[in-house]
Amino acid sequence: MPVRGRVFLSPRGARLVREGTLNIYSKWVKRVEGKPRRGDVVEILDASGKFLGVGFFEWVGAIGVRVLSLSLI
Repeated sequence: MPVRGRVFLSPRGARLVREGTLNIYSKWVKRVEGKPRRGDVVEILDASGKFLGVGFFEWVGAIGVRVLSLSLI
Protein backbone atom coordinates (compact mmCIF):
# COMPACT_ATOMS: atom_id res chain seq x y z
CA MET A 1 0.00 0.00 0.00
CA PRO A 2 1.77 3.20 -1.07
CA VAL A 3 1.80 6.11 1.35
CA ARG A 4 0.46 9.28 -0.31
CA GLY A 5 1.18 11.89 2.34
CA ARG A 6 2.14 12.75 5.88
CA VAL A 7 -0.13 14.17 8.58
CA PHE A 8 1.37 16.04 11.56
CA LEU A 9 -0.72 16.16 14.72
CA SER A 10 -1.08 18.61 17.57
CA PRO A 11 0.30 17.48 20.95
CA ARG A 12 -3.21 16.57 22.09
CA GLY A 13 -3.90 14.54 18.94
CA ALA A 14 -0.57 12.71 19.22
CA ARG A 15 -1.21 11.87 22.88
CA LEU A 16 -4.66 10.50 22.10
CA VAL A 17 -3.34 8.34 19.25
CA ARG A 18 -0.69 6.94 21.59
CA GLU A 19 -3.50 6.14 24.03
CA GLY A 20 -5.43 4.21 21.39
CA THR A 21 -7.75 6.67 19.65
CA LEU A 22 -8.57 5.40 16.14
CA ASN A 23 -10.36 8.47 14.76
CA ILE A 24 -8.26 11.60 14.39
CA TYR A 25 -10.31 14.77 14.28
CA SER A 26 -9.38 17.36 11.68
CA LYS A 27 -8.88 19.94 14.44
CA TRP A 28 -5.95 17.84 15.77
CA VAL A 29 -4.15 17.97 12.40
CA LYS A 30 -1.65 20.80 12.26
CA ARG A 31 -0.09 20.16 8.85
CA VAL A 32 -0.47 17.88 5.82
CA GLU A 33 2.42 17.15 3.46
CA GLY A 34 1.74 15.90 -0.03
CA LYS A 35 -1.66 15.97 -1.65
CA PRO A 36 -3.51 12.96 -0.26
CA ARG A 37 -7.05 12.35 -1.45
CA ARG A 38 -9.89 10.75 0.47
CA GLY A 39 -9.08 7.09 1.08
CA ASP A 40 -5.31 7.43 0.54
CA VAL A 41 -2.92 5.95 3.09
CA VAL A 42 -0.95 8.56 5.04
CA GLU A 43 1.74 8.45 7.70
CA ILE A 44 0.67 9.88 11.04
CA LEU A 45 3.34 11.86 12.88
CA ASP A 46 3.57 14.02 15.97
CA ALA A 47 4.58 17.68 15.66
CA SER A 48 8.29 16.79 15.84
CA GLY A 49 8.02 14.20 13.06
CA LYS A 50 8.01 11.07 15.24
CA PHE A 51 6.11 8.22 13.56
CA LEU A 52 2.82 7.27 15.25
CA GLY A 53 1.16 5.07 12.64
CA VAL A 54 -0.60 4.99 9.30
CA GLY A 55 -4.19 5.69 8.44
CA PHE A 56 -6.77 6.46 5.79
CA PHE A 57 -7.04 10.13 4.90
CA GLU A 58 -10.69 11.23 5.19
CA TRP A 59 -10.99 14.99 5.58
CA VAL A 60 -14.78 14.84 5.29
CA GLY A 61 -16.71 16.17 8.24
CA ALA A 62 -15.02 16.12 11.63
CA ILE A 63 -12.77 13.11 11.01
CA GLY A 64 -9.44 13.86 9.30
CA VAL A 65 -7.75 10.46 9.46
CA ARG A 66 -8.80 6.96 10.51
CA VAL A 67 -5.95 5.01 12.10
CA LEU A 68 -5.18 1.77 10.28
CA SER A 69 -2.05 0.60 12.13
CA LEU A 70 0.40 1.86 14.73
CA SER A 71 3.26 0.35 12.74
CA LEU A 72 4.41 0.58 9.13
CA ILE A 73 2.50 -1.72 6.80
